[in-house]
Amino acid sequence: MTKKVRIKKASLSGYADRVGEIFEVEPFADGYASMDGKYCFEVDDCEDVNDIDELLEITANLTRRVFDLERENKKMREGIRQELCTISDLFHKHNARTDELAASLDEVYLRLGHVETDIDETDEVTEMLIKDIALLEERTRGLWLIQRAEKE
Repeated sequence: MTKKVRIKKASLSGYADRVGEIFEVEPFADGYASMDGKYCFEVDDCEDVNDIDELLEITANLTRRVFDLERENKKMREGIRQELCTISDLFHKHNARTDELAASLDEVYLRLGHVETDIDETDEVTEMLIKDIALLEERTRGLWLIQRAEKE
């Protein structure tokens, strides 16, 4: 006849670290019990476990597991939150840099516009000077011919 017990103390080293777990055992008169017919160990101290105790242990184990998963989930969420903050910061820095570059580019275009205006004004002045030189040459051509004739 098998029964479920919670081992409080076991002398076999393989079960010493499993104290507190529930086992299904077959008790013997000399104090030994067999677990699933595979191993024998001495039951130094145990308590009978009924279905309610087993359900309570399962519930406690599940509660511990849920707590561990919640803690792990919290760590993962915090890591994700930090990564998102880092990504957001990088994005804002990129946008700020893009805005700075756009402003610099606008300034360059404005300066180019002034340079084009200066070039156009210089072209106009140059054309006026060429026209003035040509006009002066026409007016002084007769004088030049007279001076040349006098020299010869």
